[in-house]
Amino acid sequence: MTPAGIASLAAALGDVVQSLALLVAGYWTYKKFILFREDESKIDADVTLEVVGEHQGQRLASVTATVRNSGKVRHRIHGMHFDLRVIREYHPLQQAEHRMGYVDFPEKLYSQQPLFPPEWEWSFIEPGATNSYRYSVILPPDVKFALVKLKVMLPGDDQFFSSWRIFHVGVLG
Repeated sequence: MTPAGIASLAAALGDVVQSLALLVAGYWTYKKFILFREDESKIDADVTLEVVGEHQGQRLASVTATVRNSGKVRHRIHGMHFDLRVIREYHPLQQAEHRMGYVDFPEKLYSQQPLFPPEWEWSFIEPGATNSYRYSVILPPDVKFALVKLKVMLPGDDQFFSSWRIFHVGVLG
């Protein structure tokens, strides 16, 4: 084989290798970001309400938001807040008229209460990590049930996820 033939063969092999590399990179990108969505949020959130104790006829309680990142990339949280609604002893239990399958919690004690200070601008959660955010609340003595709704905002317009739970608090006395 002549030197010109070797050069021609090398150029052809280079083109084949480059084409194969582009196909492999394209498949890898498809698999990672489209099929398995590794860059998307894989966050689980839960919220709890724990009554710590009683003082002068009122109850001290703690709202805890637990956020777990089960994905493979770090995620920024651009805001997190909770609403706390209650049913007092004198409120009747009734189905919510505006939402099928829900019970009406007629009184809102806390509305859009942030779980981290606004000056932080954002928080983050690493892959495989679990973060907890807490807030102390005061519950009146005649609260029987509480509904805590958590909302976690992610970067981008209207990207959020939420969690909610109902708790039996019990009436003092």
